[in-house]
Amino acid sequence: MFQILNNKLKTLFETLKWSWQPFVDVKDYHTLENIGYPYLTFENIDFTAEILDNCDNLRTFTFEVLVFQEITETGGRQEAKEIIYKSMDDLLDLLDKNYTLWLTEVKMVNPTWWTIEPLVMQNGKCLVWRLQVEIQTYNSLI
Repeated sequence: MFQILNNKLKTLFETLKWSWQPFVDVKDYHTLENIGYPYLTFENIDFTAEILDNCDNLRTFTFEVLVFQEITETGGRQEAKEIIYKSMDDLLDLLDKNYTLWLTEVKMVNPTWWTIEPLVMQNGKCLVWRLQVEIQTYNSLI
């Protein structure tokens, strides 16, 4: 199920790759190497399981999504923040519209928290939006 969810998320996130302000890249692993801004990375960071009864299990897969946006000399932090906010709106809308990831086992996709942080990289400064997404699956042994 890990690989299936990873692939579904990548497919979903790549639909934003060339929209309003394109994500120039979507990677299913965290990296600071990029070919431009904004870009998105994500990875599975946690997993929990709960036995509901003799036949049913609830599993929660937690993914961390990072969106990187350069802080330029001309636009500064304000422009980077506006691009990050637009990315947030688009990404959250996309998750709301695809809350099952086209899988019958998925009960819901739930963004649980986020933060925006500055980051100094070798080639300059950027803002990083960290989003945590929980995907709950319901599995029945029957």
